[in-house]
Amino acid sequence: MAGKTTAKPKVKKEEPDISMTYIDDILLRLGKAENDISGAIEAIDGLGLNELTRRVEKVEARLGIG
Repeated sequence: MAGKTTAKPKVKKEEPDISMTYIDDILLRLGKAENDISGAIEAIDGLGLNELTRRVEKVEARLGIG
């Protein structure tokens, strides 16, 4: 059995390079983005686009293209 070894190769375990400050920053940005998206949706709803969508769907249904 010459040439065979029983030693296992050593694998280095690397710790992730992410700090709590970085995670907090990501969460803060995510929160701001959610608020911006929420505001945009509310603004669109205030424009009466839901009514416009319903009208377009009715016209498409009449024409047979919806």
